[in-house]
Amino acid sequence: MGDLHDTSLLSKIFRIPKQIPRKIPDKETIDEMIYNAKRLRDRLIVELQARCGLRIGELLKIKVSDVSDRKLILRGPKSGKESEVAFMPEQIARRVNDYIQ
Repeated sequence: MGDLHDTSLLSKIFRIPKQIPRKIPDKETIDEMIYNAKRLRDRLIVELQARCGLRIGELLKIKVSDVSDRKLILRGPKSGKESEVAFMPEQIARRVNDYIQ
């Protein structure tokens, strides 16, 4: 009987946390967030995350020298590589280059 009691006590102490499913906003919600952004900088942040798949940490490390036409050089990405390249849709690349100017 002692073994059964020990097992149930351990199961109470070492429970595996339940995975909370992430809610991914739908396209309409993202488009609305982009459209409603008050400042160009904020709009570009949301667009680059949504349309180019950038993580916020990668995005905040981008420098002007990392932008070349439609390419973005990502320094120290999550993959652990030294750098990676992300490509921007033409409209976003145009807005990014206008913002830089």
